[in-house]
Amino acid sequence: MFGFGSGEFLLLAIVALLVVGPEKLPHAAKSISSAIRSIRKQVHAVRETLDQDEVIGEAIDDVTAALYENPKHLSLLPENQKPSLSSTQSSDEKHPKSQVQ
Repeated sequence: MFGFGSGEFLLLAIVALLVVGPEKLPHAAKSISSAIRSIRKQVHAVRETLDQDEVIGEAIDDVTAALYENPKHLSLLPENQKPSLSSTQSSDEKHPKSQVQ
């Protein structure tokens, strides 16, 4: 889920059991899961807002296009977050109404 292997998860569970204690562990796990769920909902809402806002959307497209034009900056991203360079469009193709005629 968070990049944990089974060994790391077991170690985390043991540390949580020692720190929180067996009586409070179920309540702590429930609180943590509800906090994670709340954060995911908030992140989803922010993403939807950014996707719906044309000005921010165009700015994000411009930054993305700049990264594609200078791919050496993409080396800073982890491998699983690097976008495919073959599936890119310029910001003018994504937003045809922004073209100056």
